[in-house]
Amino acid sequence: MKNSYLSSNSSWTERERKGIVRLVVIIIFIILIIVGLVSDPKEIRELRNSYQGREFTDYYYNYFNNKYGPGSPTSYHSQMWIYYYPKGDFTMMVSKDNNRIIDFYKGR
Repeated sequence: MKNSYLSSNSSWTERERKGIVRLVVIIIFIILIIVGLVSDPKEIRELRNSYQGREFTDYYYNYFNNKYGPGSPTSYHSQMWIYYYPKGDFTMMVSKDNNRIIDFYKGR
């Protein structure tokens, strides 16, 4: 009887330890996802600060294509051209009305 009590007690402790480790890993994973979704990457902030509001001329088109391209319009939505640049993993929105760079966001 004593032997079975010890074996069940030790297995419970091992299960408890594995459960705590799994819980910690899950919590860390959730925190990383939240931080990744909430934080605005430094590169996107720099692009926004440097280019937002500028006219999207041939110069900027070639500049972005050479540095982050090849970028091309992926869609037209709400009076904006949407360009995705794979090397930089960001999307740029350009107004159809006045050909100005409106905003940047990470990913597609």
